Amino acid sequence: MAMLSESKHTLGTFEHALENLRNNVMMMASQTERSLNRALKGLMDRDDKLAALAIADDEEIDQLEKQIDKDGIELLLRFQPVASDLRRVVSAMKLSTNLERMADQA
Repeated sequence: MAMLSESKHTLGTFEHALENLRNNVMMMASQTERSLNRALKGLMDRDDKLAALAIADDEEIDQLEKQIDKDGIELLLRFQPVASDLRRVVSAMKLSTNLERMADQA
């Protein structure tokens, strides 16, 4: 019986950690989109302030990428997910790298 409640607790903790990882990826995607929009609008309107904001956004996006990688590695080591859970964690980590690269290009 204690084994069952421990399993539920571990599963709940894993799901919570996975949800946090997902939320960080979504936040990073949103900030990357905002940065790209600012960069494009700044270029089209020749607005130095918008271009500077796009550049400033990069630091926050870089920090999110580091946090996502850290959280992803912690998830992999702590819970050792398999199958679809493993793919979700690895995909989030790969996506954060691509989002960061897009923000760098902005």
